[in-house]
Amino acid sequence: MAWQFELDKIRQELNATSKKIGKLKASKQEEEAKKLMDSTDEIKKRLAAKEVEVQEAKSTLDAKVMTICNIVHESVPFSDGEANNKIVRAFGEKRVEDNLKNHVDLCRMLDIVALEKGICSQLFSIYMCFFTASIACVKHVSKLLQT
Repeated sequence: MAWQFELDKIRQELNATSKKIGKLKASKQEEEAKKLMDSTDEIKKRLAAKEVEVQEAKSTLDAKVMTICNIVHESVPFSDGEANNKIVRAFGEKRVEDNLKNHVDLCRMLDIVALEKGICSQLFSIYMCFFTASIACVKHVSKLLQT
């Protein structure tokens, strides 16, 4: 964004001026250093004004971005709620045996998550990693089998 570029330029100018002041002081040119120090006040004022302008521009941009909805492809079926969602495709057979456990029950059985405390162990992270990788693998293999 242009305003961010302008802000960076002002910061570069201030840094360059500060370095010049340091070199002038090191070479005992106090009068020249004093003139540059006075000019840094003006640069700092411009920097502060530009930072306010940039923050306002970012806030305005963020507010406008938040009003934009996700653009959904026309092939995605529309429904009025989760209960009415259309199943586009399913993989494998649905298991209907007795005593099937959901992911929360499995995590509790394996003692890899403390839901009451909101704490997950490293083992849970590893489990979720393998679980996600397994799903991705199944989807990949399914695609390959369909072609």
